[in-house]
Amino acid sequence: MNHRRRSSRSALFLLFCVLSSRTGCSQVLVTENVTAIAGRHAEFSCRVRGADGSPLQWANSDQQTLYFDNKKALRDNRFSLLRHGRAELAIELANVSLSDEGVYICSLFSRPVRTDTATLTVLVAPQPPTLQGDSTELREGDTLAVSCSADQGKPAPSLRWFLRDRELKAGHTTPSEGNGRSYHVSEPTVMETDERMFRASVDLELEVSWLDDGGALVCGVDHPALDKTSLEAQRILHVHYPPRIFVSASSSHPREGQRLDLMCDVQSNPQPSSIHWFRQGANLPENAVISDRRLSFVSLNETDNGTYTCEAENSLGQAQSDYILIVYDEMEMGQRLGSDQAVVGGVIAVVIFITLCLLILLTHYFGRQKGTYLTNEAKGAEDATDADTAILNAEGGRGTQEEKKEYFL
Repeated sequence: MNHRRRSSRSALFLLFCVLSSRTGCSQVLVTENVTAIAGRHAEFSCRVRGADGSPLQWANSDQQTLYFDNKKALRDNRFSLLRHGRAELAIELANVSLSDEGVYICSLFSRPVRTDTATLTVLVAPQPPTLQGDSTELREGDTLAVSCSADQGKPAPSLRWFLRDRELKAGHTTPSEGNGRSYHVSEPTVMETDERMFRASVDLELEVSWLDDGGALVCGVDHPALDKTSLEAQRILHVHYPPRIFVSASSSHPREGQRLDLMCDVQSNPQPSSIHWFRQGANLPENAVISDRRLSFVSLNETDNGTYTCEAENSLGQAQSDYILIVYDEMEMGQRLGSDQAVVGGVIAVVIFITLCLLILLTHYFGRQKGTYLTNEAKGAEDATDADTAILNAEGGRGTQEEKKEYFL
């Protein structure tokens, strides 16, 4: 938009010069607006199209001359000369601050004197965000209410919530991996704190799950002054929940004489006060050995068949998980494998049969389309003595001459 405005202004100026027949009207000033981050540097460049060597000058918004050609006029060590020539005057401002923001003026001392402006916009990175709200010590099903805010940014910072690297977006939603739990992220609140400085805040309400235990809840800041760096604040969630138990086996097809290990994986907070293995309806076999959370069978036999249960308990509750053990001997294993192979072979045979049926149907269908038919000539050729008569017979006798009838008055 600024470039278009300058182009229109330059075109009007040239038109004015042509109509007024003034000298030096072929020279056009070109400047660009500047955006800089506080604490860094800003570059101001003034170029002349059709330059005739007339002096150039840069001045600040207070009309103080900064540079006149290559001569420094203002005693501010932050300003330095970058480039100077017949068609350009470029200067640099180091350690930019918010007070430097404003309009800078480039002047070309020709006849007439020309001026153009460049607006300096200063971006200020916000302070690191802070979290306020409930304690991180929660029980499963509780609702965590927490607020995140970031101060002293220009423009206002943007805030985002993350839980275990998954973004919690504004609005109400139900994460698929959250077992139906819900959360709500408020729309951001922005307010001006100091002159041209802003504070942003956003609230989160989260129904915590046992899956959140040990997870990091992070509030991150997005801001153009941060470039690729990021500011964030985080809390590690501690969710108390009763035991969750998962039983796994070292073999999916335990065989007679084989070693088998059953592992009881217990997740809980606080840690379980007790973990027990037992066999439903019977005592544990003599060859079964319990080591911590592992139940091991040194050498399986058919008498080990049964349902084995791992049970765990903590201060919040109790849970258990079952494993049904079926021990196969070599003959049963062979029959099982043979049965599996028979099933696979049966499926393959059905597929082949269906394919053959489809081929037969397709062949029959396309064969019917090639059937023979009698032409009109053939239909009339049975009783005809020549070709012309055959054609006339085929058309239903429409070519035969009507008998002449005589009428007497």
